[in-house]
Amino acid sequence: MSKFNKVTSSLKNLSTKLAASLKYKQSGEPGKELNLVGIVGAAGKTTTAYYLYNIFRAKKVNVASITSQGSFCAGQQLTTIPVDEFTPEQLFEILQIIQSKKASIIFLEVTPNLIKNKALQDLTLQALILTNLLVKDMEDQLERTRAEHIFSAVHRVKEKGLVVINADEPHTDWLLEQANKVKQYVFAAWCQKKQLNDVKLMPEGTSFSIGNQKFSIPAVGEYNLMNIMLAIRFAVQYVSLEHIAIILGALRPAPARLELVHTAPAILVDSATNSSRIEHALQSARLSMKPAGQLVAVIGAGYTDRAMEIGFLAASIADFIILAPQSTFELTPAELNQLVWSGIERVHGVLVDRFDTIEEYKLIDKAKLVLKANESRQSGRVPVFMFDEPIPESRELAIDLAAQLAKPEDTIVLAGAGDTRELRLGEGSAAWSELRAVQKVLGQASK
Repeated sequence: MSKFNKVTSSLKNLSTKLAASLKYKQSGEPGKELNLVGIVGAAGKTTTAYYLYNIFRAKKVNVASITSQGSFCAGQQLTTIPVDEFTPEQLFEILQIIQSKKASIIFLEVTPNLIKNKALQDLTLQALILTNLLVKDMEDQLERTRAEHIFSAVHRVKEKGLVVINADEPHTDWLLEQANKVKQYVFAAWCQKKQLNDVKLMPEGTSFSIGNQKFSIPAVGEYNLMNIMLAIRFAVQYVSLEHIAIILGALRPAPARLELVHTAPAILVDSATNSSRIEHALQSARLSMKPAGQLVAVIGAGYTDRAMEIGFLAASIADFIILAPQSTFELTPAELNQLVWSGIERVHGVLVDRFDTIEEYKLIDKAKLVLKANESRQSGRVPVFMFDEPIPESRELAIDLAAQLAKPEDTIVLAGAGDTRELRLGEGSAAWSELRAVQKVLGQASK
């Protein structure tokens, strides 16, 4: 029996415990027996919850999810408020609504704010899925503190509860050590890429096998592969691998998680805003590209924290970089672009052009601009463009430039505003849809 099948057998023994009906205190308050499954980590929480929610929905289970893309129950969206913005009272209110709909299982994205606001202190998790820490150096006090903060969610898991762990996480030993300090778990389910066979990362999706079961999923990159594995690891308690493969094969990719919205060139929309997630997204895109293709990254920064690191990491992976406005919470887009550029500059970056206003870009000869960028690339430099004006059209034109630069075999990654419904720029805000911006640009571009 393979390691995966042994794990699956052990997980199925837990099924009756985890599938118990919801129980509540007499007051109606969601209580400690709530069949709540937490999903925690530095990245991948929303994606993992998306796949789990849709696997169970396809099997006619009355399932709910509470994530950064809103709260859902039985196919209905209850609210668009991201879970990270919830107060304890709002979380309680959502759980009451879900109670009224008699959900059998709830997937809860456990965010830093939920932990900080003590929104979980009256709840017990029946199980926990830990995606990753994205910590490079456990000796770095800041990174270690962040990891410990994420891991504090383990305190909310019931005694002998299930913990699903990403065993490809560099600090798995530390994770298990921390877990056993809190309480003993009946089983820690391990996910590792080496459990997969025939893995193919392609511009249009990912394929692999688990035992004799083949999977072909329209989700791009390693960025999504591990999250899918975590979802499979949990779902296999209730659903056969064959049915999971069918469900995932027919399911559209997780929105704004390296979501493929166009081919030739491949255009991937992502919500990544911090340095670790941008690095993760760009690396995944790079590994899934066509051999002759080049990577065009449209990125930016919303905060000063690690803005330079965003630039350094992006320039280490991408072939072309376009800095564009996204929701900013400190300084102006121009000032934040300058910080990102200072990181790019350290990795053979060359500033091809900087547009203070959108009118400057509209008037420029695009063919000459592309030629100049390609000449810089051929000399071994990373061509960089900046769009500084704090208006939505500035980001739209950055996408237009990416489409001008990219050849059919190339890949464009749009990071920073993938699931943003409004761009916050300075004191104002404006409605935004990255997908609609892409559609508008492609409709206008004469490639």
